[in-house]
Amino acid sequence: MGKHWTVQLHYPVSGDRYLLPLDFLYNLSLRLWRIGQTIKHFELLRLMPELISPWRKTRNHQIFVPFLNFEPMLDRSLLEIRQEFDLLPLIRVSQYSKIKSSFKVIKMTTQKRIAVVTGSNRGLGYAISRQLSQIGNRVILTSRNETDGLAAKQQLINEGLDVDYHTLDVTNDGSVRQFTEWLRETYDKVDILVNNAGVNPTTKPEESSLLTVQLETMRSTFETNVLAVLRISQALIPLMKVENYGRIVNISTEMASLVSVSTDYYPLAPSYRLSKVGVNGLTVILAKELQGTNILVNAYSPGWMKTDMGGDDAPFTAEEGAQTAVYLATLPDGGAQGQFFAEMRKFGGPIQLQW
Repeated sequence: MGKHWTVQLHYPVSGDRYLLPLDFLYNLSLRLWRIGQTIKHFELLRLMPELISPWRKTRNHQIFVPFLNFEPMLDRSLLEIRQEFDLLPLIRVSQYSKIKSSFKVIKMTTQKRIAVVTGSNRGLGYAISRQLSQIGNRVILTSRNETDGLAAKQQLINEGLDVDYHTLDVTNDGSVRQFTEWLRETYDKVDILVNNAGVNPTTKPEESSLLTVQLETMRSTFETNVLAVLRISQALIPLMKVENYGRIVNISTEMASLVSVSTDYYPLAPSYRLSKVGVNGLTVILAKELQGTNILVNAYSPGWMKTDMGGDDAPFTAEEGAQTAVYLATLPDGGAQGQFFAEMRKFGGPIQLQW
């Protein structure tokens, strides 16, 4: 290969820039070419001979593959893709030391906000992801089931939205570590975290009374709804501190308001209700600890929605329930900190609830 060069890949529309060693791309492209037919994320490799043919004489047969952004291109014509490739300059930045055989990406930067939404393959999490992406954020979808997550990702890509995906089990330390390391290597930062993943065992007969609730049910509900929120927040806040910017949105419920619990009309639902009281407490304490930073932490109640959890009888859609999450995820600097909000559709705007 001779001297070591780097390639700066620049997508003019999105503003994304990727800085990668050319020998990394060269070797990676050769390896992926041999197995490209079996790797879903590299379907565009089938077009590589035609795409790179205009480069062969001027680029000394060095193959470059903008593999990090394939999915948004898959439905576009070959001409459109080639025209965008022609805008990607090959820049000699400096002599580069030989990269290690692990072939890790050096760094990817983007002008967009990076938003992580847990449990986002369906329902409220999917709606939040969709709306955040529609307003210009790059959203990282997550789910425990990879098949479901990739299907959700593809649906949003088909709408022309900028999303990525990684498996994540928020109740598992190892899964959270792997996810965090992937974020660090791929994006080097996180701007928005929506803690949406949760469980609701309210339909179980024993959940109708605190006197009959099963302690194991309450324990597992707390593990997912409270401790997992703390676990992923602890992992990702350091990535928010990279640029001193962060917005954390915790999904709660009006059922967790201690001021109204004695008079509200909701089911008793002790495991779910108490776990969301825990989420509210976590929100307040975390916000207090982050005072003086530009990382804002708030909770909100999305209300009763037509989701797998809410059922078909619910009066509102997940898209409506997502509105407050998007509002809190995009708060301006100096915005609300450590507050509890109602769903915006109920009041026509952001309204704070009493804890």
